Amino acid sequence: MWQSKTPSKPIPEYLELQNVGQPEVAGRETVEWAKQELAQRYPNFEANDVKLTERENKVLISVKDMRYPDKNRWTKPQLLFDENDSVKVNVARLRGFQETTRSALDRLETLNERVALEKRAEELQKALEKKDAEYARQSQLLADAEKGSAHRDERMKEMRDHLDKALRERDKAQRDLEESQSSGTSTEALRETLEEREEEYMKQNQRLADAHRREVEFKDQEIRELVEQRTKIRRERNQAQRALNLALQELDLTRDDAKDLQTTIAGSLEERRRLVGEINTKEEQIRQRDQAIEDLEGQIERQQEVIEDQTRAEEEREAARKEVETLEDITNS
Repeated sequence: MWQSKTPSKPIPEYLELQNVGQPEVAGRETVEWAKQELAQRYPNFEANDVKLTERENKVLISVKDMRYPDKNRWTKPQLLFDENDSVKVNVARLRGFQETTRSALDRLETLNERVALEKRAEELQKALEKKDAEYARQSQLLADAEKGSAHRDERMKEMRDHLDKALRERDKAQRDLEESQSSGTSTEALRETLEEREEEYMKQNQRLADAHRREVEFKDQEIRELVEQRTKIRRERNQAQRALNLALQELDLTRDDAKDLQTTIAGSLEERRRLVGEINTKEEQIRQRDQAIEDLEGQIERQQEVIEDQTRAEEEREAARKEVETLEDITNS
């Protein structure tokens, strides 16, 4: 603080004002200073509803954990102000902080928005669970298709075995024919056998080629379609996961909290009912107060008429004056 070289002279007012609203030591925050700051910034601030502590020249705040409204739980202490002396964003978003700094109507509006977001998060969670199930089912279909392809490969092996057998029989018939021709014996029957074996071989070869072509086309198309479908479902699942993560971040909820969103929503609805009841009670109190004031003003008006009535006895008019004074004191209290 500025020190005068002549203590006997008063300190200039402009120098005194430099210290107003600032912590006693530059850069140091105190609990009292923080309370004053919060009271100035938030007209509805209730100091008794927060816990302020000091650590390393900084003020930390802890508020009621509104995720558990029925339990006396408090949030972990955290820094209240940032480097610009503004309330930190993560603190301002705490429901307990809003509870103690905002009016009942403001809190109700925020609570309604929160309930809507919680229900949206619940819908996103159900959508994510559905997409997880679809992805698992599609993965199983792909695995089954690949397994079915292995079975078809076995059938193709059987057809190749038949083809190899037909080839061996044709080659044997060819050798028999050549031996018969060398020995000079009749070859007509052997020639017919060779033609039959050649025809059988060509038929088996064509069957194998056709089956292989169909297998490749079917396998490629089926696997490709299954992979594309699974990729689409995975993309939709990831989108649902991101949307849910954003909703949980907005609600300041962890993944563990999200496991029981129904309980969270029920707690918010109960808090909303309590807040609506509080607002209704205050409105009824205001209505009753306004009615009482109106009744008092009516009595004052009637007594004023008595005072102004010159035909009344002086004692009666004096009594009316005293009653008016009493009623006005009650009205102004």
